[in-house]
Amino acid sequence: DATCRPPRGLGLAKHIAAQPSVGDLAGIAETQTRLTKAAWRALRPGGVLVYSTCSLRVDEDEDVVVALLEAETDAALESLADLYPGAPESSSPRLPGALRAWPQ
Repeated sequence: DATCRPPRGLGLAKHIAAQPSVGDLAGIAETQTRLTKAAWRALRPGGVLVYSTCSLRVDEDEDVVVALLEAETDAALESLADLYPGAPESSSPRLPGALRAWPQ
């Protein structure tokens, strides 16, 4: 996650000054998408790309993966259910089967 930063309101005052403005958010998601597509193209045949961020924003998470899946026909989402038994699967209608871990 190239832009890893804590969300506002978690009592992390020293990081607030580094928070992006509302106008920056679309650009951050676009950067994440470009980086993910570049990482996919750099994989060796049979390689696995794990996309993990510290963001809680759908446009930086599920939407980036959806963009990759739409752009790269050989890319596929693999379920993590076997690796994390009992972990809830994402309820996101945007990306069913994605694992979302919340900070709490």
